[in-house]
Amino acid sequence: MEKILLAVDGSEHALRAAQYVARLLRGAPQRALHVVHVEEEVPMRSHAFLSQDEIKKMYETESTQRCDKVMQFLKQEQIPHEWHLLVGHPAERVVELAKTLGADTIVLGSRGMGTVGSLVLGSVAMKVVHDAAVPVTIVK
Repeated sequence: MEKILLAVDGSEHALRAAQYVARLLRGAPQRALHVVHVEEEVPMRSHAFLSQDEIKKMYETESTQRCDKVMQFLKQEQIPHEWHLLVGHPAERVVELAKTLGADTIVLGSRGMGTVGSLVLGSVAMKVVHDAAVPVTIVK
């Protein structure tokens, strides 16, 4: 079964990437969709007064809020998927997950929520393209 890894961050580009994947999946039951959102790690000194459960809940809340449009779209379109919430550097974690899952391709938006990036592609997209061992589709 072909595995597609869709990386989302809550941006409009991520929603368009989800819409692109939905078109790919229509009539293709032999494909499995994995959706990943990566939260940047909060600096350790910020964790000083929080339990591990509170930190986990914080990441889950942030992820849910940021990715709500994509998740609602996938639900509305009745697209089965497996959700992955990771913490760390987004590009590195996306590439690691693709390898772990044995993903056949990665799909992501061309620009994300971050304020830092190049003029052509977002910095996360560029790093994923550079580091991934599988084809990467970038959606504008």
